[in-house]
Amino acid sequence: MEAFVSHSTIHWNKTFSSPDKKDLVCEEPLSIRLQGKPYSVVMRAPGDEIQYVAGFCLGEGIVDSPMISPLWRFSTAQIRM
Repeated sequence: MEAFVSHSTIHWNKTFSSPDKKDLVCEEPLSIRLQGKPYSVVMRAPGDEIQYVAGFCLGEGIVDSPMISPLWRFSTAQIRM
């Protein structure tokens, strides 16, 4: 999925409206599983999923170091979109 999608909009300036196009950020759900069990589903923009999950786990107190080890790379199969 692309990070942005062009979408038709209507611009309103209190006196008249006009068609317009805006680039909107795309979001997708990301299921985070710990030891194969569902832990959380979060919305995120596509890309950098490993770093996102590492930061999420750090913030939740699941891990106590922000270092991304080779184990994180192995765990990419556990990231379900």
